[in-house]
Amino acid sequence: TKLKSPLTSGPVMQALLNPGKLSPETAAFLTQRGLVKAYRKDPTGTITAVRAAAGTTPSRLDRHALIELCSDTAENLSGKDPGLAAAYHLAAAEIAFPIAMKSTPSPEDPFLIAYNHRTGRVSQILFDNKHDWSKASTLDGPGKSYRLRCKTTGKGFVSPTFFDEMVPSEYLEFTDIEIDRIINPGVGGSLVGHRAGTAERRKKNPFLPPTIGMSIPVNAILDFSRNGSDVELAFRDALVEDTARVAGRELPLAADLTAPMVSLFKFQTVKNMGLKALMHPDEYVKQMGLLQLEPYRSDQIPVVFVHGLMSSPATWVNALNKMRADPVIRDNYQLFAFRYPCLLYTSDAADEYQ
Repeated sequence: TKLKSPLTSGPVMQALLNPGKLSPETAAFLTQRGLVKAYRKDPTGTITAVRAAAGTTPSRLDRHALIELCSDTAENLSGKDPGLAAAYHLAAAEIAFPIAMKSTPSPEDPFLIAYNHRTGRVSQILFDNKHDWSKASTLDGPGKSYRLRCKTTGKGFVSPTFFDEMVPSEYLEFTDIEIDRIINPGVGGSLVGHRAGTAERRKKNPFLPPTIGMSIPVNAILDFSRNGSDVELAFRDALVEDTARVAGRELPLAADLTAPMVSLFKFQTVKNMGLKALMHPDEYVKQMGLLQLEPYRSDQIPVVFVHGLMSSPATWVNALNKMRADPVIRDNYQLFAFRYPCLLYTSDAADEYQ
């Protein structure tokens, strides 16, 4: 189920996800500086003034307030001006960046939480608004402009153009399946990238699952280390890369390894397919074959899962989930499934399949 607000709870997220309702700490911050009315009337001007007053090395208190003010303004803008909203999310991520990029990031660090969430929101907004990833773009934020470019090539990197949908995993809830949700803590926005299994794509790649397609875990990193205005947004396949070098440090990447697999269920159009395929194999024989669950990688060993009678590849979801959780398996093997309607099927159907 896709949610309107993320599953992540706690005071940090509550502060970031309540447009128009600031936390007591940030409200007190504005009150002490006599900026309450100014912020209500002119959020951009107020944020710009606070950033200027904080200087190049703002305190943690300054950073906390600025992140919340930028996030509050961004959420209010999201339905009106997505490009401007993305710029405010960028500003919030930039302010959190220096503290979030620690050598041993803590999942409880409010600045890491803020950075990861805002990075995911920037990625989602740009994707949903058909951003041109092939060239650098300028986003005007509070008090400064950002020159954003996207890194999409190289080992472990993936281009957003590969996907038809990209959603922050924290906005996905599992309601119809019992499964352990495996989340690797780290830096970056954790997303699910989905590629549809269209007929045109299957002509080039017959192993792409029809209808449901494939979904993979994606990590997004906004790198402000060159300078505050020149920003690189990089998307990585979290099945390939567990770490990345950011701001001079090798850091673990955040990833939700379970959400992509479970999200495929919403694209399944036939319920109880295993039973129906058993009873009417001639109707489902065209769907028999090898199914690619992740992009093909020639340096890995394929492992094929074959279900039993009156079943489907969905029976392996918990096993696949556990295997993906093992970094050794992710590094050396890639997972496929084989689907068939029945061990015995009519000769006419067999001839048609051949």
